[in-house]
Amino acid sequence: MRMSTRTRYGLRAVIELTKAEAKKGGASVSEIARKQGLSVKYLENIFSALRRAGIVKAVSGRQGGYRLLKQANEITVFDVMRAVGEGTALVKCVKDARICDKSRKCKARKFWKRLSELIETATRTVKLADFV
Repeated sequence: MRMSTRTRYGLRAVIELTKAEAKKGGASVSEIARKQGLSVKYLENIFSALRRAGIVKAVSGRQGGYRLLKQANEITVFDVMRAVGEGTALVKCVKDARICDKSRKCKARKFWKRLSELIETATRTVKLADFV
């Protein structure tokens, strides 16, 4: 199993923002990109998704950048994954059995569904505050 680059970078970026917020009240995308060794342009796209999902807010001005919209202990890894477009379903048929004509008879689908549920449960229990 592999998480997408977008999910991995998104989580790294939000953890970096959480650390920065605890120290100085937020961070710019360029600062986060520099500290994490990531592309500014790629992170801008991720932060747009995080903003639309209500996880971060943009702050204008000289000390501008981004801040968390909620407390770090209220935002889960699941929230971040969902915001950047990644769910916890390991195979597409887990979310929608109509995708595969073999779904009803597939012996593996039940396993994938259970494993996906375990991952969702785990990602819903880990908060951003747990990383700092």
